[in-house]
Amino acid sequence: MILSKQDEFSDRQVITVTASSVNQLDMGPPAYTGNSVGTDRGGQIFFDVFADFTAAGAATLQVSVRSADTADMVTGVQIHATSPAIAVADLKKGNSLRSKNLMLRVPENAKRYVDLVYTVANGPFTAGALSARLTNGLPNSVGA
Repeated sequence: MILSKQDEFSDRQVITVTASSVNQLDMGPPAYTGNSVGTDRGGQIFFDVFADFTAAGAATLQVSVRSADTADMVTGVQIHATSPAIAVADLKKGNSLRSKNLMLRVPENAKRYVDLVYTVANGPFTAGALSARLTNGLPNSVGA
């Protein structure tokens, strides 16, 4: 599998409260037929925990895939999918969140700009970081 910075939503992003991914992907216009990196609607998003998540209580994390017509993510916003809540105990360094049923995709009907929303409930987290990338397959290893 090839990973590219152009397909990266988050790179070891620290998440303690609800936030958007640091990066958004420009998928190109919906009718785009070029062969450019980052324009592949339908791709799976792979999540990797790089620092243990901790919280004083029973914090959980949900991830949503959203798209919009504009890069500022305010015009024509659409939420496509939201993961189940993931408990703080499952957010440990080296974990692939795929094993926690976090298997999200950029849908075929996504608008031009796509990002992720990390929603923290029963939080905040006191620490924790993860990476999220659009992929066309699954990596052979996790955590680094």
